[in-house]
Amino acid sequence: MEQSPELIEFVNALQILHDPKSNQNDRQFAHNICESAKSDDLRAYRLAAQLVSASLPHHVRHFGFQLYEHLITKRWNALDTNSRAQLKIVSLEIISKWNADLLVEPRFLKEKAVQIVALIAKREWPHQWPSLFAELTSLSRTGDSHCELVLHVLRGIAEGMFDEDQLSDARRNELLVALNNEFSSLFAFCFQVLEEKFLYFQSSVDLEKQKAKCLVSAALKMFETYAPLSSVQVLAQCGLLQAICALLANPDLRGEALGVLQAICAKKCKDVPHEVVTNLVGSLLELCKGGLLQQTDFDFHKGLCIALTDLGQNFWSSFSSQQAIVEGYLSLMASFTNYHALAITALTTPFWRIYLDSQNPITGVNLPPQIHEALMATILDKVSCKPGSDWEDLCGVEEFSDFDEYFKFWGQVKAKVLEIVRKLSNLMPLNSIMFIGSQWQNTLQQTQELLSNGLKALDEKLDSRIEALQSVLENIMLGVPLVNFQNENDDVNGACKMLVGILLSREVHGQVVMASIVRMGLVVLIPFLRMRGGDNGLGAEIISKLLSFYDLFPISSDSSFASNPSRTSLNLADTITMRRRLSAAIVKLAHAMSAHLLPYRDQINNKVQSLFSGGQVTGEETSHLYELLFVLSNPLPSDADRAAFLDNIMMQPLAEWNDPLLTQAMSDPHSWVQGGIAGEMIPSDETYYNLRQVRHRIHQVLITLLCICRRVQAGGGGMGTGVLSPNTKNGSLYSISNHIPSILPNLSTLIKSIHTLWTPDVRTRLSQEWQVLYKPVEFEAAVDPSNAKAGNPAFDLQKGPFSIETRVTDVYTWIRHVRDGSYQLAGIISGFCDGFYMLINQNPAYLENILGLAPAMEHRHLRSILRLFVGPLIRNCPSALYMRILRPVLPSFLSLLLNRLDGGYKTMKDRDSGMSSVGAGQGTEKDDIIFDQILRLLHREVGELVLSLVDEGQGQAAIAAAAALMEVKNGTSQAEVDNQNKGSVTGTQQGKELTEFVLSCPDIGPMLVQLMCNTFIWPDSTASSRAMLSLQKVIPRVRGNEAYHQMLAGDLLGIVLLALTSKSNPLESIASEAALLHLLRDIYMNLVTVTPLVRQQLLRLPGINPAELDSVQETLLGKMMAEKKQRAMLKDLIRPCTGEEGADSIRALGEVVPSISRSAKNTWSEEQRQLCFEWLDAAEFS
Repeated sequence: MEQSPELIEFVNALQILHDPKSNQNDRQFAHNICESAKSDDLRAYRLAAQLVSASLPHHVRHFGFQLYEHLITKRWNALDTNSRAQLKIVSLEIISKWNADLLVEPRFLKEKAVQIVALIAKREWPHQWPSLFAELTSLSRTGDSHCELVLHVLRGIAEGMFDEDQLSDARRNELLVALNNEFSSLFAFCFQVLEEKFLYFQSSVDLEKQKAKCLVSAALKMFETYAPLSSVQVLAQCGLLQAICALLANPDLRGEALGVLQAICAKKCKDVPHEVVTNLVGSLLELCKGGLLQQTDFDFHKGLCIALTDLGQNFWSSFSSQQAIVEGYLSLMASFTNYHALAITALTTPFWRIYLDSQNPITGVNLPPQIHEALMATILDKVSCKPGSDWEDLCGVEEFSDFDEYFKFWGQVKAKVLEIVRKLSNLMPLNSIMFIGSQWQNTLQQTQELLSNGLKALDEKLDSRIEALQSVLENIMLGVPLVNFQNENDDVNGACKMLVGILLSREVHGQVVMASIVRMGLVVLIPFLRMRGGDNGLGAEIISKLLSFYDLFPISSDSSFASNPSRTSLNLADTITMRRRLSAAIVKLAHAMSAHLLPYRDQINNKVQSLFSGGQVTGEETSHLYELLFVLSNPLPSDADRAAFLDNIMMQPLAEWNDPLLTQAMSDPHSWVQGGIAGEMIPSDETYYNLRQVRHRIHQVLITLLCICRRVQAGGGGMGTGVLSPNTKNGSLYSISNHIPSILPNLSTLIKSIHTLWTPDVRTRLSQEWQVLYKPVEFEAAVDPSNAKAGNPAFDLQKGPFSIETRVTDVYTWIRHVRDGSYQLAGIISGFCDGFYMLINQNPAYLENILGLAPAMEHRHLRSILRLFVGPLIRNCPSALYMRILRPVLPSFLSLLLNRLDGGYKTMKDRDSGMSSVGAGQGTEKDDIIFDQILRLLHREVGELVLSLVDEGQGQAAIAAAAALMEVKNGTSQAEVDNQNKGSVTGTQQGKELTEFVLSCPDIGPMLVQLMCNTFIWPDSTASSRAMLSLQKVIPRVRGNEAYHQMLAGDLLGIVLLALTSKSNPLESIASEAALLHLLRDIYMNLVTVTPLVRQQLLRLPGINPAELDSVQETLLGKMMAEKKQRAMLKDLIRPCTGEEGADSIRALGEVVPSISRSAKNTWSEEQRQLCFEWLDAAEFS
């Protein structure tokens, strides 16, 4: 038949669109032609009828079907009745005239053709097209191709019913009702096709067999689509459920059958005939017993697991009365949980969660013991399979792009299965504990044999197994009902005691690995020990056993600073790690069993004291052991007992702290760096070792005192609320206050000696090898000694544990630890007001020792002492001693901070702009990064300090409220006593007194406000925001004091105006326009009437005249107005000046603050910044 020009044009356009070689212009032109067909309904209908001709290429016919689809989905409501009727006829004619062979026509074309009928049916059937199903049934009998198309049409009617936007809710409900009425006949027709074609599929071969398979697949797809819409009872009546089980046994059709099974099992139905579901479950179990799982692959297993999981969740009540079926089903689900792929394990967890939640341990648990044991063993294995070097073998058929993705998934599955463990142990606690107990015993025995045969470390697999045992045991303990632990005669308690006995009886024989395993097992038994730790002294036996490990694994007291030649570095590192975790475990167990340990307090205390006297504990271990003693002291019966306890534990460290040998060493910093002075003889190894031992004794005692004072400050052992001295005025704690005279003298001397090393006199005399101590990038010398060696050939003169390199690193590390620990201890004891400030008042030299050499300190040291000591010193000081203690100290210290930050930011600015002077900025880029970051951290600390001085105690009030809340949570009852002793001074009142003092003091207030102004301007947004808040609090308080007018109404207002009006805002990176307007409003409203400087600065802006200023002032001050409106008016006032440069006097502040101008853009990489932050984290003293 001859083609019309219009048809030829569209055929050519479609050819261009589907030709990958076509250029963009041609493709766009062709696209416009095709789209033009949709502009007119009649033209679209005419063209569609021509384009669907079987003689045309597939892509052309597909576009013809698209035009029909457009008319139905987009234009249906606009079509008249005749046009709709014609489209119905055409849609069925397309199927009836489909003469292509079933296996020849492409799938996409058939799907598009049947979609036309389905779309019309969704709009017209049943009322406007009642004969549709009869016509389709008749059409299906004309041939296999037509039968397949009819099945696709039926599937298309239900498919996407809830996704099509053009259908209203009413129309969807109408369709569902109509389909429900037709389900019986519809399913009967489809099942007949399914049955006939399956039998033909079994008996035929080659092409006929393939055709039959296509029809069976089409019928199954139709059932899969309709299953969510119909009832299980209707599906069962047509014989579908039995057919599904038969098809699952066929290798060629089981995939499609599984899809139908999944759709049926996913239904949440009520009142399902129990027999139907029971038969279905029984048939599936028989199939699996018959080898179905062995014949299929991972994808089929995954789909079957999904179906079985849904079946158990949605239909459990339908077959739960059949015990044989239940046991078979649970066994099958347990085998899926044990599947080698984690994805299938994860799929089963929702069923187990719902099933176990439905069980009642009182009325009886329907879970056979063998299933319980199989589940527990499976979960233990899954948790043991921690991804490591063999992760690709573990994940098997599961697709994961990298290790991190698989490890994350394993962690998610681990959390799910451990939840199942908690539920299992809640239902069957005795079985769970007996199972895990046997697993612990077997693993301990296996590990013991390996270690006895000379194994030094566990392999990855066994290590993961032990971690898994700990995790599973911990979750079992969390799941066991507390009532089981409360009943002394309960079998569960007997099983737990047996497990504790297994762990306690294990001899570690000096093996770090075995000691760690015992410690891990005991810690997770805390829920049991909290209840039964007092049975026959069980808790005390456990603590004593763990404390004995310190003797079994001794290390020198200075082991954290240098290696012991008698041990390998690996063994030493393992020992230190084990002891650190052991210390934490002892404290954790003691907290849980504190009530049970009281009768054995003296026994445990004697053991701890023997460890202290033996000098075989590190600083971190000391902290934990003193925490243990504090746990044992709570509760003590009386204030006198608490005081006696504190005096007892303070006796030994104070005696050692004031030992003449240590006192001499603290006052002689030269002995710390002996051999480091240029030209001085290097001491022998023996001499150096003796000096080193003394230094580390100092550090050990310092940490001990710090631990005790910190714990008392936190209220340990009831110490935070009682034990008040008879003469207390500020609630100081009696025992610590009494001991401060024994702590502070040597502490201040030690801090002074440390600071002495940074004075120019000492620094210039040290040899080149020791100058590394003063490198700004301090921590590198301790972490990586190669940095210390750079440029120092003398480091290669000696090797071994006492080489120059080792000595420098050791001394530096000791100084860093002792310096930060001393600052912390000084800050903490300043909180015990009676003892500390009374002593400082009597002997100001102690405070001079601590702060006198502050100008020699580096930025990081200054930040540390500011944060750890100076802040607490100022905030805790009694108001009666402000003039005596704070006034001599604050002016010089604030001036030091101002000069340090001014100089530091000037260095940054000059370096970034390439204007560094000769000899400056010679460090590496990494040095510069760390210098800048430390300077910014110091800047932020200064911002916190100035805010705390003027916030009128608001910050301290919050701290006091938090402390009071903590006392209430701890169950203390001393609040009234404390308030009586503290008098009427609250944290806020004391803060007001401090603010009033610093602002009224002529040599402190102006310096403080100058520091605030510069802190606001220096380039760090965090510190700047704190400074701005400080200024907003200060400005109203000093409006009547002329000493502040020039700084606030002159310099600060000038820089604010410059920032608001300049094209290049110098404060852009640290303060927004809104923040600057807040500050402008505060300055104007408070100072415009008390100093002419405000008007002078505003008049220097171009375009502002006196009359305009008078009008604005009269408006702002003459009537009540919201602050927001005041800021808006001031913004309107200076708006015409935006972009102008301003007067010279406004820019003059740049000379006062050289760093005001924006720094050049830095070139730091993200890697370099991360390196800096990692260093800062590592350098912080804990």
